[in-house]
Amino acid sequence: MDNKYTNVDRSESYAVQHALTVADMTAFVRGKAQTVQLPICDDKLSVGLIEFTKDYAMNTFKRSELYAGLAECAKNAIADGNSACSNLPTKAGKAGAMTLLTTNYTTQARGDRPSRTVNAMMQGLAAHRRANKTRAKHAALALALKENRAYIAEGVNVKDGTARTFENRELAAKAWVRANHPLKGDWWTDRANKGSWLHKGEQHVSLLTD
Repeated sequence: MDNKYTNVDRSESYAVQHALTVADMTAFVRGKAQTVQLPICDDKLSVGLIEFTKDYAMNTFKRSELYAGLAECAKNAIADGNSACSNLPTKAGKAGAMTLLTTNYTTQARGDRPSRTVNAMMQGLAAHRRANKTRAKHAALALALKENRAYIAEGVNVKDGTARTFENRELAAKAWVRANHPLKGDWWTDRANKGSWLHKGEQHVSLLTD
């Protein structure tokens, strides 16, 4: 049987990507079936994260599992999302799940992306994912600085003029390339010369010294 999730456009925003997930969850909550199959990671849902499985492989969820997972998702959305998430219910159950799945948020138009109406919880989870990445990055840099293995890139500074620090050599090299390549932030699209530029970048980084 064809898996409709293989048609999900992964270039879209997180909330838009999961519109089908929300629709299937909503239909399940409204119905009478005791289980639902969804292409999301069961271990992630249990801690309040909704992430697609590899190749959209299906996992089976009981009502209690879905309700509990959605309640955890609400907590994460509230923690890092915008004001649209502030009143989301965090009590596991059918009523709370239905509210989470039917509360929407209208995004602002940005660049070539028009304004869209998306699920508020999913929008909050998108912010939570970004916040998690930022927290992990800060923790990795703090550890690198503590262990004296942080790198700097020639000419790459923060606003006050001091050298920006990176948790590893690779990130420092990429920062140098981004600052010096003619395409700047889009340097990675120069696939023909990507390797040579990265090699050049590695010649312009060094360990941070006191």
